[in-house]
Amino acid sequence: MTKPYILDKINGLRVILYPIKGLPAVKANLVIRAGSSYEEGKDWGAFHFIEHLTFHQTKRFKNKLELELFKEEYGLNNNAGTGREDISYYTYGPSSSFKQALELLYELVFEPVIPEEVMEREIEVIRQEYNDKWDSPHNRFQRAFEEQHFGKSHRYTRDGMGQPEYIASLSRDDLKELHGKYFVNENCVLSLTGDFEVEEAKKMVRDIFVGNQGRLSRPRRGEIKPGEREFIHRDDVQQDTVVLSWLVPGFMELPLRERFAMWIAGYIVGGSTRSKLFRRLREELGLVYRCGASRKLNPYAGYFEVWSSNSPQSTSRVFEEMRKETYGFVEKPIEEKMYRRSLNYLKSNISLSFDSIGRISESITYNYFWEKKVYLPDDDIKLLLTISEKEVREVLGRYVRPENEYVSLMTAKEKAGS
Repeated sequence: MTKPYILDKINGLRVILYPIKGLPAVKANLVIRAGSSYEEGKDWGAFHFIEHLTFHQTKRFKNKLELELFKEEYGLNNNAGTGREDISYYTYGPSSSFKQALELLYELVFEPVIPEEVMEREIEVIRQEYNDKWDSPHNRFQRAFEEQHFGKSHRYTRDGMGQPEYIASLSRDDLKELHGKYFVNENCVLSLTGDFEVEEAKKMVRDIFVGNQGRLSRPRRGEIKPGEREFIHRDDVQQDTVVLSWLVPGFMELPLRERFAMWIAGYIVGGSTRSKLFRRLREELGLVYRCGASRKLNPYAGYFEVWSSNSPQSTSRVFEEMRKETYGFVEKPIEEKMYRRSLNYLKSNISLSFDSIGRISESITYNYFWEKKVYLPDDDIKLLLTISEKEVREVLGRYVRPENEYVSLMTAKEKAGS
C-alpha cells in the first residue's frame, strides 16, 4: 500500500508532506525542540517570551501592522504556543496562498527582530496571562500534584509560561542568543497538509527555509524524586478533588502497544458515562457529578490516575469506592461484550483523528517530531484490535498496585481558629 505522506530532509529540516486533493486549503505546522524543559536554572519563561515577541517585527515585516495586512491580503491565520517540550507555530489558509503561508511561517520562526521597545509591554501581557492561569485553584492543585509525583524541581513540573519576574530580568541579547541556538532547521519538524503539488512544495521549502544551520537538541530527562505518598492541598474551594494515581514510564519508553492498553483501561475504568467509576460513583451511589480515569505521559515518566469531584462529606467513601473499582478492574476479567463495545468506540475515535486538515497536521507533526515515524488511523486500528482484555489488565497491573499508590486531595482551607 502506498503511504499518503512523504518524508524528506531539506536544508537540514525534517519535512513531512501530506497532500489532500479536493480541499482548497493548506496548513503548515512547524515544531521546535525547545521550551521550558530546555532552560537552565530554577526559573524559566525565556522561550515563552521569545514566542510573544516574534509576532511584533521580522526582517521582512517592519511592524505588526505590516504582518497583519499581509495575512489579510492572503487570507492567512496563524498562531504559536510554548510548552515544556516544544514550541509550535502554524499558518493556515487557502491553497492559493501556499507560498505566502510558508513565507510567513519562516519569517516568524527564523527572522524575528525582537524589538526592544515592545519588551516591557509584552512582559505586562505575560503577567496578565500568568495571573489568569494561577488564579485557578485547580491549576494550583495540578502544579502541587505534579510536584508530588516528580519532585519540586523536576522539569516535568514546569509549564510553558514561566515567571514574569524572571522574564523581566532577561535582556534582548539573552533572547537573541537562545533563539540563535534553538531556532535552527536541524532542531525542527515541518509538516505540510492540504491541497498542493509535492514537488512544488519541496522546492518552496528548499528556497524559503535556508541559512539556519545548527544542532539537534536532546530531550531532558532529569531524576524523578517523588514526594509524600499522601498529599493534601488546601485552597479556596467548596468541593473536594480526590485523586488516586500510580507512576508509569513515559511515552519514549513504553511501546505503542502498552500505551494503547493503558488508553483502553482508562476508557473502561473512567472514560465515559458507561465506565466503571461513573456507574458506581454517580449512577448507583450519587456521590459525584464528575469523575474519570486517564494516563498522562511525558517523554520519560507519567502516571495513570482516577479522580473525582465531590462534597467533603463523601471523600472517604469515594476513595474507598475508587480503589475497589480500579483494583477490581485489574483483578477480574472484563465482560466480553463491554470490552468489544469499548474497542469499537475507541476505533471510531482513531478514525476521527484524521477528520480535518488541522487534526491530520497535528497528528503527523507530533508523531514525526517524537518518534520519527507516522501512525496512520488504519495502522492504529489494526493494532488496537489485537489487544486482548487480559493484556490490558496485565499492562495496567504492572503499575496499578496498592504499594505504588499516590493519594492526592484538594479541599477547603481550614477556618481560622479551627
